[in-house]
Amino acid sequence: MRMNTTEECLIKFYTAFAAGNAEQMNTCYHRDATFHDPAFGHLDFEEVKAMWKMLISRSKSLSIEFEIFEVNENHGAATWVASYPFGKNQRSVVNHVHSSFEIENGLILKQRDKFDLWKWSRQALGTPGLVFGWTPSMKKQIQSKSKKMLARYMSET
Repeated sequence: MRMNTTEECLIKFYTAFAAGNAEQMNTCYHRDATFHDPAFGHLDFEEVKAMWKMLISRSKSLSIEFEIFEVNENHGAATWVASYPFGKNQRSVVNHVHSSFEIENGLILKQRDKFDLWKWSRQALGTPGLVFGWTPSMKKQIQSKSKKMLARYMSET
């Protein structure tokens, strides 16, 4: 049975992700694409492309496992697990993510990633994440730092 364009796009995206190929991942996005997740908040097309480049370039031992499901011509969903060391202390993180996609002309128009930010922050940040990771103020702080890091990366590349 032939795959539809949504499934082809998502397989290409996650296969490239697992291979650490941000350039290939970014060819899967529509020029009007938007992205949202708990760590970065809302990103536009240029920001999401830069985010993947930045994250992959800074992660020396990233491991990705994925499963794609619920695909039709305009929507798709996937679950994936990213395992990687984080930050200057190289804390071990295993992040379980659910992604939903809106597809237009075989390209990702909207991507929304959901994961437990408190669980992530406990792993990535240690004690501060354990104590404060569930709070709205910590979420704002994480998003602010992530956006500043991304803006700095974009200005340097």
